[in-house]
Formats: sequence, C-alpha cells, structure tokens
Amino acid sequence: MTHIPSMSSAFAGLVVSNDELGQAVQVTVDTNLYDKAAIFKTAYWTTERGYLFLSRKEGSDDICVEIRKKSEGVDLEQLAREFCNALIDQQTRQIVLHETTDERDILLEKAFAAGRGRLDQNLQS
Repeated sequence: MTHIPSMSSAFAGLVVSNDELGQAVQVTVDTNLYDKAAIFKTAYWTTERGYLFLSRKEGSDDICVEIRKKSEGVDLEQLAREFCNALIDQQTRQIVLHETTDERDILLEKAFAAGRGRLDQNLQS
C-alpha cells in the first residue's frame, strides 16, 4: 500500500492512503486505552457507512482499523474522525458497565424475584 498523507491526516493515529482498491484511512487504536469490546462495537456501528478491516499492528498489541467508503459521497477522513469520537463514547460505556455491574445485578435479581413471586401465586390459584 502506498501511503499518500494528506494535509489533514496530521490527526494522531490517522493515515490516509491510496492503493489499487482506492482510498483508505487507517486508524491505529491503542489496546491499552480501549477494550476490544469498545473497538468492535464502534467498528460495527461504522459499517453502515464504510467497509472496515481490523488487524493487529505488526510488532504491537495495537489494532489497525482500515476504513474504506461504501458509497460515493462518503468523506473517509470525516468518517475516521467520527470513528475516533465514537470509540471514546463506547469506551466510556464499557467503563460505566463495569462500574455498575453490582447494582445492575441487584436490580435484575429483585425484578426477577418479584416476577417469580407473582408467577408462584398464579400457579397456586
């Protein structure tokens, strides 16, 4: 792949390139900062507007996300920046999920216990 950096590709971790398949943008994601779950959720939501390929960056644990446009009119650099913002959103959601696991489990247990009690009453009637 021949890398042809654009002026706007100075965005940290963003590399714009062209090859025989057309233009691509690579975003390098540090797996020490972002959970795999956050990376894959973000990638999934980005597939609506782009084609994505995830791979390990050679010699590190970082993940390289290659993004190509699905249709004309998609600004790849803009999509890559949106991917980066969405990645922060998903990572924050993962943090909240981990921080509230005990509370969520208690609420679910109470909800199912209440429902179980009503079910037992209905079966006895």
